[in-house]
Amino acid sequence: MGLSAINSFTVYDWLPDILKHEPDLIIIYMGHNEFYGAYGTGSTISFGNNASFVRFALTLRKLHLAQMLNALIQYFMPASSSGPSPTLMEKIIDEKFIAANSELREVTHENFSENLDLILAACAKDKTPVIISNLVSNLKDQPPLDISTLQITDSIMAVHFYKKGLDEYKVGDSASAYISFSEARDRDAIPFRAHGEINSIIYNKVQEYRINFVDMNEAFRAFSPRGIPGKNLFCDHLHPNPIGYRIMANEFCRAISKTDLLPPLNQTNKYITTPLMVTGLDWEIGSIRIFKLKHSWPFEIKTVNYAAYPPYENEVSAQIAKNFLFDHHSWGRAHSEMADHYVKSGALNKACAEYRVIVEMFPGKIEYYIKLIDCAKTINAWQIVESTCLKALNISNSKGVFYYNLALSERMTGKIEKALKSIQKAIDAPELSREQLTHFFYTYATFLLDARQLSAAKQLLQELIKKAPDFRPAKELLRQLPN
Repeated sequence: MGLSAINSFTVYDWLPDILKHEPDLIIIYMGHNEFYGAYGTGSTISFGNNASFVRFALTLRKLHLAQMLNALIQYFMPASSSGPSPTLMEKIIDEKFIAANSELREVTHENFSENLDLILAACAKDKTPVIISNLVSNLKDQPPLDISTLQITDSIMAVHFYKKGLDEYKVGDSASAYISFSEARDRDAIPFRAHGEINSIIYNKVQEYRINFVDMNEAFRAFSPRGIPGKNLFCDHLHPNPIGYRIMANEFCRAISKTDLLPPLNQTNKYITTPLMVTGLDWEIGSIRIFKLKHSWPFEIKTVNYAAYPPYENEVSAQIAKNFLFDHHSWGRAHSEMADHYVKSGALNKACAEYRVIVEMFPGKIEYYIKLIDCAKTINAWQIVESTCLKALNISNSKGVFYYNLALSERMTGKIEKALKSIQKAIDAPELSREQLTHFFYTYATFLLDARQLSAAKQLLQELIKKAPDFRPAKELLRQLPN
């Protein structure tokens, strides 16, 4: 379960209902929104900063009387003013600047520690295993978010440490740079990124409750230049890009494999960071959304001019992405248009990638299996042909074409015996046209020749010529065979 703009109070409030579902495992990645998330110390959605009272109020809100009173209050509240629509985080933020040495920071740490303690204690009592991760954020390529205002002493120091980190990074002193960048994050007076104290609290609870721990911070450092995460793995201040999310998935998968819930992973497998089923168009769509996000608080506040957006892939993908985002084009239509463009421009590898995500998202759209297979055959991507055919055979009532293409992929990958069985199943399909059946029989004969079954191939070609006397390829092939 997850939701935008929430923090540990909401997670604690959810927990009883989550445990009722008897989960096999709970994975916790939590702590970035402790200041500005709902019921946080800097949020407009708040019952004060006393953790016990907030938890009591959340319990009270579940009563029908409290729900009715809340509905009445919302009804009589004045309508929001016109103008650019704010982001969700903008709507719920009250206290924008929270200095590093302020009382609000201390209260926030205490509240997070208490909530996490209650969450883990409840899971332990329920005997539900937990995996918890520390938190990661953009260190190298995210200046302190309060850089636009130097009214707070900590703001000045945050900027100082960030510039110091950049200088140290440039000269190759990565150890010092990491410390400086971390200090800049921790002193940022707009603490959107969880700082070192939050991660310390998490680690202390791991020791206390002896639960499984994922050191996501070390994982992200391992895949970052000089060990300092930046825009290589993040799309903004703290949200990973698809590569970063793939690393997260890998790390959680590894942690799960160490439990009794899943078979152990084959540790000899290469660590893959390539995102699964994410195409250039997906990156483009995400980039446009991030472009808008970075024109609002806590980033630079200014009117969004999409004409100034620099395409992630190219002008065509940018336009298709904008059509999807602003003209209500469907996701599938956008990817189909992108694939058609790549086919016309000869970028068939990229076209295959677009067709694959459509098939993955909409497994019932049989026409895209055909498009993907045809595209993959053109570039000799026979493993894609094989896997696509196998998926299609599970859902399609018309199986002849898919068995035929499966046979081709098996033949091209050296599995001739399997290819013979698949082509036989293709020929037996009732929906084939006369032309298809003729072509399939001819292909069957070539397979028999590959399998060194000369007499069977001759007999099949002779029968084919009787049924289709005008089919010249069969006559030519039979003429070339020895008597």
